[in-house]
Amino acid sequence: MGFDAYFLIVWDLCRYARQQDIWYNVRGSGNGSIVAYTLDITMVDPIRHELMFERFLNPGRISMPDIDLDFRDDCRAEVLEYTVKKYGQDKVAQIVTFGTLGARAALRDVGRVMDIPLPEVDRVAKTVPNIPSKAVPLRDIIAGGFNGPAGP
Repeated sequence: MGFDAYFLIVWDLCRYARQQDIWYNVRGSGNGSIVAYTLDITMVDPIRHELMFERFLNPGRISMPDIDLDFRDDCRAEVLEYTVKKYGQDKVAQIVTFGTLGARAALRDVGRVMDIPLPEVDRVAKTVPNIPSKAVPLRDIIAGGFNGPAGP
């Protein structure tokens, strides 16, 4: 299907990361590819784990499959610099996805990072109103400026 160059570029990035002792991880359907496993792009054996290759590539798919790679935050720039030097600035682009957290989820994440016991974090998180249709900034809740119904 003409994906040989794509697989070899991804292989090269993973090879570089391993040589530089940079942690990386393959997420998603790319783990279902025996080619990715054979090239040491992923360490997950899709046959042993009975993964569905069809999630990665199937005859009905018209777009090229992608292999989602995560690199350590503090080493991502090094991998990007290698990629630009090897393949050229005009051939490299960064893609990012931003996610948002609701106030409760943000409080729970902060609590987890700061090693605050879950019961304490939950007690505070449950004071945040649970109103899916209305976003309430956490700063308004802390300031006492929200007059809506309380959460559970």
